[in-house]
Amino acid sequence: MKKLLFFFLATVMLACTFAGCTPNETNSESSVPADNSAETSDETSTETSEEEKMTTDEYFQTITKKDEYNTIKAKKYGVDRFNFTYFYSDGARLVLYLIHKSWGTWNIGDWTYIEANGTRHAFDGGSTDFENVYIFGKTAGSATFRGGNHGNDHLVDIKFFDATTGEEVDLTDGQEHEMKGVRIVEHTQIYDSGTENVMNSEDDVLVNMERIYTLNGPDIYLECNVDFVKDTYAKIGYTTMFPIAKKYGDMIKFTNIDGTEKVVQTPVVGTSQYGNNFSDYNKSMKVNIWGSQNPKFQFEVEVYDESMLDPSTYYTRYWDMNTSHNKLYFSIYNNNSATKIPAETHWDALARWSFNIDEDFTFDGTVDQKVGF
Repeated sequence: MKKLLFFFLATVMLACTFAGCTPNETNSESSVPADNSAETSDETSTETSEEEKMTTDEYFQTITKKDEYNTIKAKKYGVDRFNFTYFYSDGARLVLYLIHKSWGTWNIGDWTYIEANGTRHAFDGGSTDFENVYIFGKTAGSATFRGGNHGNDHLVDIKFFDATTGEEVDLTDGQEHEMKGVRIVEHTQIYDSGTENVMNSEDDVLVNMERIYTLNGPDIYLECNVDFVKDTYAKIGYTTMFPIAKKYGDMIKFTNIDGTEKVVQTPVVGTSQYGNNFSDYNKSMKVNIWGSQNPKFQFEVEVYDESMLDPSTYYTRYWDMNTSHNKLYFSIYNNNSATKIPAETHWDALARWSFNIDEDFTFDGTVDQKVGF
C-alpha cells in the first residue's frame, strides 16, 4: 500500500508539513493533523480530503506527466547502445545514450551536446552511475555495492513507449523512430549470491526494481519503485547521482531544505588530490551545477522525496572524483553500520536531471567551500 503524501497541504493548512515515506519502514497510511480543524471550512475540508488521497506514485505523475512532450528521435545502434536525440531549432543536438552492461542491464551512459557546427560537449562518461546503487546484503557481512554499474543486477525486461500516446515502440529493429517524449520501463532484480554478477536462483533476490525513465528533451526523469522481497541489510546507498566533466561542473550550488544555499568549487580539469575530497553534510534536495570555463551550460538535479535522503550520514555530496570528473550523490544510510530493511518494504523515489543553456549567466557570488585544491 502506497504512502500518502502531504505535499500540497501547505497551501491549505499552514500548520501541516510535508511527510514522505521513511525508507526503513513498511508503507502505512497517515492521518491529517487536527491543527486548526475548528477553523477549517467545509470547502477546505473537502479539498483536503481529496488531496490526502494522493499516493506517492500519483504525486510523481503530476511532475513527470506533461501537457506536451518534446520530439525525440530514438534508434538502437548495434547490440549495446540506444541513442535518444533532441534537436534544437538552430540544428544543435542533445543526445542521451543508454548503454548495455555485460551482466544485462541498461544504464544511462553519456549525455552530449553537439553544436550546429559539430562541436561536441561530452558532459559525462558511461563508466560511472546516474542511477541508484546501494550497499545491500543478505547479512551485514555480505553487504556490498549492488545495482547500476556495480553489477549484481539481473535484467528482467526493458520496454520503450511513446510518452504522449503510451504506445510501445520496438527499438530493436535498428530503425530511427520519432517519438513525442520517451518512456523507458526497465525491471531488474538486485541479488546477493556470493558470486559477482551470477544469480544462482530466485532465492538470491533481495530487491525487485522498476526504473521508469521519462525523456523530454533537456529533461530526464527517473522514478524508481523498489520492493524488498526479503530482509536486507543496507549500508550507505545513493538514490541518485550525476557524474560531470569538471570543465562543465567545477561549480555547484546546494539549495538546502532549510532555505540556505552553499556554493562549492573544485579544481578544473587536470588537478585533483583524489582521496576523500568530498563536500558533505549538505541537506539538499536540489543543486545547480556549472563550469567556470563554460558557465552557459547549466545543470539542475533534484530529488522529490526527502525520505530518500534521510537517515543519512553524508546527505548530499559532491566529490572531486579524479582529474577530469566530479560526481554528485544524494546519499542515504551509513557506511559504518548496517540497517535492517524488512521484507515487503516499498520505496518510491523520483529524480530529475535538466540541462539548460544560458548565454548571459555569470556567477558573482561567494564560494563557501573549496574541495580538492
